[in-house]
Parts: sequence; structure tokens; C-alpha cells
Amino acid sequence: MKRKFLTFAHLMVVLAAVLTLTLVSCSNDDKDEPAPEPTASYTVTVDMDETILSLADVVVRLAYTDKIVEHTLTLSHPKGEWSFDGGKLPSKGGVCVSFTRKPGVVLDKELYDININKIWLSASTMQGDKILGTQGSGTENESYRVDPETLEAFLSVAGASINAQVTSSGIEFDTVDIDYGLNGSNELLKRVVDKLKGKKK
Repeated sequence: MKRKFLTFAHLMVVLAAVLTLTLVSCSNDDKDEPAPEPTASYTVTVDMDETILSLADVVVRLAYTDKIVEHTLTLSHPKGEWSFDGGKLPSKGGVCVSFTRKPGVVLDKELYDININKIWLSASTMQGDKILGTQGSGTENESYRVDPETLEAFLSVAGASINAQVTSSGIEFDTVDIDYGLNGSNELLKRVVDKLKGKKK
């Protein structure tokens, strides 16, 4: 009986030692595990006025991780919001909204009321699920009363883009060029709005 008791006691000591080593090892693994590498995330919101959508085909192009993804806005679907992963830093992402006058549309009114409800790009620096910082750029609630000539100029703009670059140093807008496949005729959104300067309602 004594021998069996000693053997059992010995096994218990060994088991306790193994558990202690295991727990210490797991604890050390948690402490030594590096923090997730920072990544970029983007959110785009485009909300078009029905007047614009009745006169032009509106295509929203999203750029991220070397991809261009297209979405078309229509009178039945005038608004879109998209979020996408920009990958590891440094990262660049953006949105380009292009307007193509619909075939057969005649601009025969004396004045047109144009509203840009919202075109907005938000860029974030992420570490896992944690947001380290977010900045946004764009335009919203811009209203204009324009003549046909000015509207024609507006609808002839190949693309209005907002681009962001996310690096370890921070987030910057419109400091990087992105090819949206529009033959290099992109214009920054603020330049499109400049075309309508002085035409606000």
C-alpha cells in the first residue's frame, strides 16, 4: 500500500509540474504575441440628386488594393455606401464619380436646379478591429441653379475623384493619383465644384 501511495503522490507532483509549465508557457506566448500590423479601411458614400440621374448615367468607381470596382447609380437606386479593406500600409484608395449625358437628352430649360447630396470618402487606420484614426473628405448638400451651358460643362467631366493615402505617418487626401481607366481625364471633385462657383442657389 505504501508503495502505491508513493507512486500516486509522485505522479501528482509530476502532473502539477507539467500543468505549471504549460500555464507559464501559455502566459508567455500571450505576452510575446506581437500586435496586429496596421491596415487601411475605406468607406464611400455617394448620394445623387434625381435631376442629375435623369440627365446623366452616373458610374461610381471604387479603387483599392489595385482593383477598380464599378457601381451604377439610377433613379431607383440613387444612393450607395460601400466599405472595403485597403490592406497593409502604405495603402491608397479612392472613389471616382463619372457623369455621361444620357442619349437623347436635350437641355432646353432656362435653368436647372442641381443638388449634390453627398460624395464622401472616409479613410481609417486599423489595428485588428481597433480604429486608430479616421479622416474624411468630399462634398455634401451643395445646391446650384445653373444654365444649360454650365450644366453641359458639368456633365462633360469624365470623372471627379477623391483619393486617399494611408501610411504609418497618417492619412492624406488627393496627394496620390489613381488610374480609374478614364484615359487620364479625371478631375478632382473640388475642380468640378469650381465649375459651378458663383452658381449656388
